[in-house]
Amino acid sequence: MLAAPVPQISARPHLSIEPAGAQEWRLGWEATPGHRYELWHSPDLGAWEPVEGSPFRPATAVAEVLLPSTGNRSFYRLVDLGAAPITREVFFSNPGPTGNEIDLTLEDKIIELLEAAEPGSTVRGALYTWSRTRMSNAFIAAHQRGVEIRLIVGSDFQAVDLLIAGLPPGNVLKCPGPLGLAGGCHGDRINHNKFFLFPLLADGSEEVVVQSSANFTNPQIRNNNNMVVIRGDGQLYQAYLKYWQDLSRQFTDLNYYRTVSTDDGTKVYFFPRNEASGTTGAGDPIVELLDGFAVGPGSSIRIAMAFWSNARTEIARRLVSLRAAGCDVAVIVNPSNTGGDIFNILENGGIPVTRFAPVHSKYLLLNDLPNRQRRRLVYTGSHNYTGPALRQNDETLLRIVDEVLYEAFLEDWQRMREHPLAN
Repeated sequence: MLAAPVPQISARPHLSIEPAGAQEWRLGWEATPGHRYELWHSPDLGAWEPVEGSPFRPATAVAEVLLPSTGNRSFYRLVDLGAAPITREVFFSNPGPTGNEIDLTLEDKIIELLEAAEPGSTVRGALYTWSRTRMSNAFIAAHQRGVEIRLIVGSDFQAVDLLIAGLPPGNVLKCPGPLGLAGGCHGDRINHNKFFLFPLLADGSEEVVVQSSANFTNPQIRNNNNMVVIRGDGQLYQAYLKYWQDLSRQFTDLNYYRTVSTDDGTKVYFFPRNEASGTTGAGDPIVELLDGFAVGPGSSIRIAMAFWSNARTEIARRLVSLRAAGCDVAVIVNPSNTGGDIFNILENGGIPVTRFAPVHSKYLLLNDLPNRQRRRLVYTGSHNYTGPALRQNDETLLRIVDEVLYEAFLEDWQRMREHPLAN
């Protein structure tokens, strides 16, 4: 009777074994970065057990494991488990009926992830305004457990001072801005980002990307916000990591703009793009994606936008054109943060506009029919429809192709539209 199932032998990769000094053996193999590998051992080819630390997920094309030499005979087998499945979740904070109720859903999820971060791993984040000492204490607690915390913040508050005092010197970076205040790292205005990166969690989740629309402030816990958690997408994680590293170098580049697409259709956009124009639409990624929208039976566009200024009028014009072509278009905006020209263009063009002050999310839901195939896309992140968001700020816009997430965002949009404070 076997103590554990006999592992299936992979045709590839080939496992090599050689001594590594007097007390260790080095087991090596050619690896596919991002794949997981199980290493099994047996004293007699009868009972097999996984090697401690298995499965392994090498970051390079050559993988190796050092094992202590016991002086006893041992056999080893290697199994290529392939790439870890990509999982996606979305969380929403929703204002109560009066708009004064507190919703800690997003903060609680971040704290949960921090508590699950593996000691020795490095958690990175970039966030605009941070005044919640509760969240500062959560990051400091993770550091005290042995998790390295590295943060880029765009604000000066007591909670940020608490972080600076509680983390190692240099682990909290404030990019310089006007008059010595915190500002943008690439752009010349603000670092408006809201994302976090977790390389490894206690449940085995790896390369976790957290993209939020929320800051850590008291008003935000009473507003509508969203947060997407994506696990196991190595391409997306590496794109965000490269962006974070570039931000940390603090080099001014008003045309830093770049995009990265992954194999499953996810796409991330990093700003600023100073050469773009929000009034003509030239170089505006939102206008560009609307230009590619395929109107057909049942096609629709839904927008929830915290800030929409007159500097981005061409987005409104393209939406009116799509409505005229037969697309169902409707938007939700914060009336205090929306330009008069935007209201005039949308409402005169027949587009329903819902005024909802607690909205702080910034998302676009596209439901179109390219090549007569239904396609549902979510665009979310930190990017508002303003001139600075396009041309001056450090910002992130994330496209997700996921039917379940699309439906969740659509339900959130409908909740806002039906809220007692909406009109």
